[in-house]
Amino acid sequence: MKGRHQKEALAALFDWLTGLFTGPGTMEAPPPIEPVEINPATGLPMTGGIGGVDVGGNPYGHDDHVAHSTHDHWNDWSNPAGGHDSWHDW
Repeated sequence: MKGRHQKEALAALFDWLTGLFTGPGTMEAPPPIEPVEINPATGLPMTGGIGGVDVGGNPYGHDDHVAHSTHDHWNDWSNPAGGHDSWHDW
């Protein structure tokens, strides 16, 4: 009889533990997360996918906040002599 009571006790314990994970208070799995598209030009997430704009307002593949000129404006401000900087001659 002793073995039968142990088996019943273990079965009851197993049922109790199983109920912790499958009972009525168990939360449902969250819905799957949809992949977020990233604008490759800015690295910002897109709203509305590839057909939309990124969170900075740029269309996919564009970064409207980058200067489109190849002119180096820093040298205009830092070098009063104009385009020649004698420091770089050394």
